[in-house]
Amino acid sequence: MTSAPAPAITTPAGREGATTGPEVLLRLENLVHHYRAPRRQKVHAVEDLSLTVAPGEALGLVGESGCGKSTVARCVVGLIRPTGGRIIYDGTDVWAEPTRWRRRHFARQVAIVFQDPTSSLNPRLKVRETLADPLIIHEVGGKAARNARVQELLDMVHLPRDAADKLPSELSGGQRQRVAIARALSLNPSLLVADEPTSALDVSVQNQILNLLAELRDALNLSMILISHNIQAVSWLVDRVAVMYLGRKVEEGPVAEVTDNRLHPYTRALLSASPMITKSSERIILEGTLPNPRHPPSGCPFRTRCWKADEVCEGEFPPADIPVEGHEVHCYYPEEPVDGALGG
Repeated sequence: MTSAPAPAITTPAGREGATTGPEVLLRLENLVHHYRAPRRQKVHAVEDLSLTVAPGEALGLVGESGCGKSTVARCVVGLIRPTGGRIIYDGTDVWAEPTRWRRRHFARQVAIVFQDPTSSLNPRLKVRETLADPLIIHEVGGKAARNARVQELLDMVHLPRDAADKLPSELSGGQRQRVAIARALSLNPSLLVADEPTSALDVSVQNQILNLLAELRDALNLSMILISHNIQAVSWLVDRVAVMYLGRKVEEGPVAEVTDNRLHPYTRALLSASPMITKSSERIILEGTLPNPRHPPSGCPFRTRCWKADEVCEGEFPPADIPVEGHEVHCYYPEEPVDGALGG
């Protein structure tokens, strides 16, 4: 039997249709996910979330720990099935398709980089085996073509070629994350989901990994979802940003618009914790009761910590208000636009 032709593992830069295609590559429609909890309870991880990602676009998904960001990531890449809503990729309803389609087709188009590279890599596999594993599973190329692809991937993430014969334990944390990124790119995905890709790394190498992701996005025309609790870490890398709180999207828009004119009180508080984002010296310390995701508050989930909340906020979740095209906020009492500036 002859091996698969080499074009099957060419770099994404040569992928047909890389600069053309649908206006929306990924669409989340009213996504819901609940985790089971003891005593027949459930954890409301994600509620009624709608997002889109265009070809070649980078979307930042930000919010504090426990807001549902990682659950969204796992739903998007097919690791967990949503409780409700739809995930539409390139015009196809992902969870309406058979399991075989998700494993053989969808898994090659969407990839994920996890938060902790140490736990996400098999400690017994050498880097060469780690990078070749997806190619073997999906029966892409012969042995020679796979070896060539491994070397190509190492070059792509700026690792020396002799790293191929090392175990993860022989690499630094930043090098391990580069291996994880290379593995995610092995099958030429169109969409890369990076779930807190720098939070487990030393501060000295965090910027290196973010710079690498920016470089790869431009070189490979990748669509990207970059998840972080630190809006400062993603603001210069993404085109749009969506802010989540307790499973809900509370604000979304072009990154400069959201950072300069933060309209939701929670976004304002979140940005105040990143002094490099804005020239303002404002620092907001949130008070009030931390909500329980098993029993989320009615209406706006932020109302138990919001200085503007009243009885109106206890009713329905605030509908979308779009004061400026492309800038969406869910709040009954949005902030007035605030002067600010990106960068340091």
